[in-house]
Amino acid sequence: MNQPRLTKDQILYKISMGVDLSSENLQGVDLSGENLRGADLSETNLAGADLSNCNLICVNFQRSNLRGAKLDGANLNYAAFNDADVRGTLLEGKDLYPITLLHNQQAIGAKSESTPTTPSQEPANG
Repeated sequence: MNQPRLTKDQILYKISMGVDLSSENLQGVDLSGENLRGADLSETNLAGADLSNCNLICVNFQRSNLRGAKLDGANLNYAAFNDADVRGTLLEGKDLYPITLLHNQQAIGAKSESTPTTPSQEPANG
């Protein structure tokens, strides 16, 4: 497994300072119980990360790899999961529309039954 380039303390410091962590490799990192509110984790590799019991309000997970990440007890209000890979998480198969602020695209592995579409977004038949 690839180790994160940043330590837990470095990650938390950067988030507290508002530093953009998009595209970082945070695979397998244990951030359980931490406050990550408002962090930009877009295009970040969080595969296997422990984000359980975290404050993830308004976190941007767009195009992130969250495969197998632990999200038990996390506050996901207003988190954005556009094109995020949530397979193997407690979010797999869930409707993310109510918690995703930017909801014009669906997360990989999530249901899309409640996601509103415009005619140009309607899936093609066949």
